[in-house]
Amino acid sequence: MLIARRALETITRPPGPDPSRERPGGRGFCRAFTLVELMMTLAVMVLVAAIAAPRFGLAGSRYRADSVARRIGADLEHARLAALADSSTRRVRFGVVQNRYTLQGVASLDRRSADTIVLLGSSPYFATLASADFAGGAQIDFSGLGKPSAGGSVIVSVGDERRRIRVDSETGAVSIDRVRRSPDGQSWVYDVLANLSPFAPSSVGGTITGVVGGGAVR
Repeated sequence: MLIARRALETITRPPGPDPSRERPGGRGFCRAFTLVELMMTLAVMVLVAAIAAPRFGLAGSRYRADSVARRIGADLEHARLAALADSSTRRVRFGVVQNRYTLQGVASLDRRSADTIVLLGSSPYFATLASADFAGGAQIDFSGLGKPSAGGSVIVSVGDERRRIRVDSETGAVSIDRVRRSPDGQSWVYDVLANLSPFAPSSVGGTITGVVGGGAVR
């Protein structure tokens, strides 16, 4: 009798999952992914990663170039303001070979040294000091009035990204430019990014163009 009843239930049951084989909670079995579907998904992920990786690398270089340029510019402005505060001379010396610069007479943050030394090739910048030119020298002095001994600029690079940090010869105002080649490759184009001396008069603004030469960008 029991066997006949079960046979009748099997015949009259509508098509679909067997309720006796459902998971607890009333949910049926989940359909798994096939090997072809998994391979297609992985292929799409690899393709997206290959497209996005160079863009992430370029964005990282641009970010580090901006960061190191702002650090150099902020230190130059700090030296100028320190000279003004103490009515004494402050010197910033750049070492292209050593890939570093020194703020002489400005104590380091940990107070372990009377000078502040910044290593550009180390974390977090991993940058290269391409050139430093202040009236033919690699150092600049700020007098007790905040006046620079000479105007000039520093070029720093991270990968293909270059930044120029300028010091105005009259006011000592510090500004940052992005350095790039013109579309014809015959000149340098300097896009002004920031003025770090808001209280010092400066001619910062717009885009500047210079001729491409055999030496470093100035």
